Amino acid sequence: MLSDINTVLPSYMTSLDTVATTLRDQVNNVVNQISGTIPASATDQSAAGSLQFNVSLDGGSFATVSVAGADWSGAGGAAALQSALQSGLDSAVGAGTATANRQRELRRVAVGVDRAGRSHTLQVEATGSNVGFATLLGTTPVGSDGIGGRDFFTGTDAASLAVSSAVDADPAAVTAGVVGNGPLDGSVGLQLADMATSTTGADASYNSMIVQLGADAQDVSNRNESASRRRHRPPTMR
Repeated sequence: MLSDINTVLPSYMTSLDTVATTLRDQVNNVVNQISGTIPASATDQSAAGSLQFNVSLDGGSFATVSVAGADWSGAGGAAALQSALQSGLDSAVGAGTATANRQRELRRVAVGVDRAGRSHTLQVEATGSNVGFATLLGTTPVGSDGIGGRDFFTGTDAASLAVSSAVDADPAAVTAGVVGNGPLDGSVGLQLADMATSTTGADASYNSMIVQLGADAQDVSNRNESASRRRHRPPTMR
């Protein structure tokens, strides 16, 4: 009993916390990313004018990020886009709160927006009919309300795991598709469903814990049965 109290039960609490935080991180890493991929055919945006999208910091009101269209093809194009995007973010929500990143690839330019530290949250949405959101951040997962960047889960362990207030009780806020694929896209939902078969996902961790629980329960049952037989063994006649 002492072993169960001091060792076995705490180990299962730790395992359950691992399941919870794995689920939280895997789902959030899919639904809260803010990113875009600009194909080579669209890297020349010099005639596009101002490309805009809205961004909200820590649940506050949305401010407009504006990036002047330019030709981002060629060796320095990705860096130029990153610089313009960073400048727009700094103007909208303040320096040091959001970081623009980029990656120059053979046939496309990939950009993204990261929150500066885990203490901040960022949300993004289209502004009016401006095509800036779809052009710059078209692979961003969004809900049917067109807003992206929201966490689905919050919490630090199994006891505190909860659906985020950003999506709780609002089906339109649940991320299912990406902004560049239109309102009927369900590709993100399919990614989430695929996590059930992941060998490194929360479901795999939970199944492993249950298998160990079965083995430990059987061991306890065997030890209890053995002790019971000893207690009821008739005294030896001498």
